Amino acid sequence: MKKNILNYIRVVATVFIIMFIFAYGYVSASAYIDMHLDPEQANGSLIIENRTVVGSYLLAEAFAEPWLFHPRPSFSNYTVPSSGGVPYSLNNTTQFNQTKNYIKNFEKQNPKINASDIPFSAVSYSGSGLDPDISLSNVYLQFPRVLNALQSFISSQGVHASKGNISSFLNKTIHNLMEQSFPLFGTYYVNVVKLNFSILLYLKGYGINLF
Repeated sequence: MKKNILNYIRVVATVFIIMFIFAYGYVSASAYIDMHLDPEQANGSLIIENRTVVGSYLLAEAFAEPWLFHPRPSFSNYTVPSSGGVPYSLNNTTQFNQTKNYIKNFEKQNPKINASDIPFSAVSYSGSGLDPDISLSNVYLQFPRVLNALQSFISSQGVHASKGNISSFLNKTIHNLMEQSFPLFGTYYVNVVKLNFSILLYLKGYGINLF
């Protein structure tokens, strides 16, 4: 009887030790290592300006200004509590009409663009509705609009900026931020949040602070 009780205690103790290791020890150790190896990502890749959190590189935002690059459409309107996939099937009429509207808006915002050149991801929802990445082809379809609008915006603030300098800045920034989804065969994409905040920092160089 006493032996059975001791065996029972050993089993219970072993279970609690395993639970502690995996429920607390493993998580704590992983967090500790992440905080030291990559503190930026471990803390949510936060964007901090003037000691204030103004966003995260992991979450798309509703950038609507013509001098910024626009993200993918969001079923949740870029809000975290409502994030998630679209509840419609691909052949749903509502979804079909919504996609047609996104195509029209994209063409309206980016004149001289042929609808057949617009990548599907540019006019469709991501799985979470908060995906910050847009395809490289989407970036360059928006490039002429952003270039012209950015020059006009800077000029409206009473500052001169040549289109050549702005174009050079945009191309260099896109090149530096460009990533590939899979080595060799993957498609190229750019984090639109990083890209747009680079533009905001660029504007600060002209004395235009929008933070």
